[in-house]
Amino acid sequence: MAPGNKTKIAKAIVAFAKANSMVIHPAIGYSYFVENLVLLGACACATERKSCPCPESKREVTEEGKCKCGLYWKDLDAFIAWDPTNPGKKITQGASGGNQDRESDRNM
Repeated sequence: MAPGNKTKIAKAIVAFAKANSMVIHPAIGYSYFVENLVLLGACACATERKSCPCPESKREVTEEGKCKCGLYWKDLDAFIAWDPTNPGKKITQGASGGNQDRESDRNM
């Protein structure tokens, strides 16, 4: 897949999150999900889902607090309550740039 398609997917992910008042995975951001979608041609967690954002994600976030793959979250509190790797419940930006409000994200 051409690099321009990665940018298009990333822009769609960010726009969908903003339009639906969702949080993008605070610990890893969206790059991981874009790469998987490009490499596999589908969501890594649900191979029957061929696009991102997928139609099911909005319902899943509303009902469960996050979508199946964990890209979209209802809010930061939902992520903190769920995150089993973070017993202290502090969010820090990881090396992969999980802060959804990074300069590169705002420029999309």
